[in-house]
Amino acid sequence: MSGFSIEVKITDAAVKQLLSEIQQRTGNLTPAMKIIGQIVRSSVVKNFESEGRPTPWRKSRRAEKRGGRTLTKSGRLMKSITSKAGQSSVEIGTNLVYARIHQLGGSVNHPARERVIHFRRNTVDLFANPADANRQLRMTNGKTLYFRKKAGAGFSRANKRAHYAMKVSTDAYTITMPKREFLMVQPEDWKEIEAALAEYLLNKKT
Repeated sequence: MSGFSIEVKITDAAVKQLLSEIQQRTGNLTPAMKIIGQIVRSSVVKNFESEGRPTPWRKSRRAEKRGGRTLTKSGRLMKSITSKAGQSSVEIGTNLVYARIHQLGGSVNHPARERVIHFRRNTVDLFANPADANRQLRMTNGKTLYFRKKAGAGFSRANKRAHYAMKVSTDAYTITMPKREFLMVQPEDWKEIEAALAEYLLNKKT
């Protein structure tokens, strides 16, 4: 997995014992690891649905302002979670490259850049008092473009509904992302894993 993943560490004594018995009886732990992976993957989905377990995640700005759940704007990250079982281990993770920064937290550096933005009429204005605006962009001529609060959206790319375009520049800036650990095994998962492995072993004995 090129995004981010964890290997499930088997720390529960009862689960270890069951795996030992399965190994002795079948000589192949891959099916058991698949069972563990399925249970942990379902648990990870619950982490998204609960917005962090056992400790709630810090709310994202989008979730605070517009509602919805943190880390599930589109649900793409949650839906990308997969499990990969081997002979003696199981890996849970995602191939999305931005998963790491959400899992571990850290800084994201955005370089200075120029771009063309497209607007509809009556959506932006210049203010003598910057305090009246909620967003600003520095234009390439050195002036600053101030956006009127709740005035409507500009367009970051060419759009048929836009009436005019303007080249602007933005300074380099850094965003600090809080840690929101979604790839983790919950304590209660071990009981579910134990029951599932016990049933699997029982079926192998009959």
